[in-house]
Amino acid sequence: GAEAVLVTVEVSGPSSSGVLRDARGWARVLTGGGELGLGSVFPENESGPTVSLLLESHDGIPVLFSWAPDAGAPWLRVSALGAVEVEVAIDAGAGVARLTSRSAEGERGVRKAFEGGARRELRCAIEAPCASDSPDELSCLLEDLELSRRIEHGCAWA
Repeated sequence: GAEAVLVTVEVSGPSSSGVLRDARGWARVLTGGGELGLGSVFPENESGPTVSLLLESHDGIPVLFSWAPDAGAPWLRVSALGAVEVEVAIDAGAGVARLTSRSAEGERGVRKAFEGGARRELRCAIEAPCASDSPDELSCLLEDLELSRRIEHGCAWA
């Protein structure tokens, strides 16, 4: 696929649900892998308890990240914008997961099955040692967890 020029992340739900970690992981994947650096943090705004962040990939791709830490059912939508637009939408409450690719040739649904975050992470960690071309899934997971923790407590260090 074509490289993204911008990635947007919208996520809602308590961090204990894992949705914040999953959204960060999808952003990492859609920027080509590697660590995402934390740029600016904009804590809660007047329209509600939302934390907005600007992250940047190792290749300089900006990631606009918005998290509403409400107690409702967790959901996320991550979009990579470029010549090919890729969108990941997951609504755990409705049991929906969708991966869509759009380009000049049209729209294509890539995956519609639902796999919970914990199950997916465990599967990837088990499979990683067998696949020589796979990134180190465990270190990626640990990076996702650390950045999720920093985002969750973002208002304290913004």
